[in-house]
Amino acid sequence: MYEVPAAIRKAVVQTRVSEEIGHDAIHSLEHLGLVIIDDSKAKHEAFKLAINYGCTYYDAMYLLLAEDLDCPFITADDKLWRPLHYSLPYIVRLANYT
Repeated sequence: MYEVPAAIRKAVVQTRVSEEIGHDAIHSLEHLGLVIIDDSKAKHEAFKLAINYGCTYYDAMYLLLAEDLDCPFITADDKLWRPLHYSLPYIVRLANYT
C-alpha cells in the first residue's frame, strides 16, 4: 500500500505518466480487494530480519510474509538474492523462476 503509490509517484515525477493517470492507478489499487496484513509483531520480526540479513525493512517484511505463507519470495534484486539464497530456500531469483 506504500510502495506501489511511491512507484507511481516516481513515474509521474519522471513524466512517464500523467498525474491524473497516477491518481487513477492508486484508486484502482485501493479497489483490488487485497488483504492487508497489519501485525505489530510482524513489524518487530521484520526489523530483526532486516538487521540480521542486512536488507531493507521492506524486503524483510516480504521475506517474513513469504515464510509465514510458505510460498516463494521471487525477486529480481540480485543484491538481495545473492547473500540470502543459501540460507533461505524460499527466496528465488526471477531469472531462475519457471
